[in-house]
Amino acid sequence: TNSLANAILTTGTSSSQTTAGTTTERKTMSGAQIAKDEKRSKKILVRAISGAGLITVFSSCVYMGHLYVCWIVALSEFLLFRELVKVRYNAYFHTIQDTIPLFRTTQWMWFCLAIFYTYGDFVCEVV
Repeated sequence: TNSLANAILTTGTSSSQTTAGTTTERKTMSGAQIAKDEKRSKKILVRAISGAGLITVFSSCVYMGHLYVCWIVALSEFLLFRELVKVRYNAYFHTIQDTIPLFRTTQWMWFCLAIFYTYGDFVCEVV
């Protein structure tokens, strides 16, 4: 594929010649290379569809108003904190297990307290 890209850049071939070149190059590929090329195409398609879906969900939440945007932010904070706790816990499990009782519970309680103080005024205003 690199030789084809270099040929296109240096000679300035048209799109009809590029398609013919791709077909010819594909005929010279081995079965494993064709399977890898098809997997790559499938991955791109899946990522494009997933990206479009995520953009649609986010846009609809923004369109629905402030409350839904706050829920998205709170959800992303929750998921991020969960991942950070999991990484730290897995890295230091042998030390934490014996020395700090209720390590995870303590971290989650501090997180809940921080979220309460961060969003408490907003919730009081809305309710």
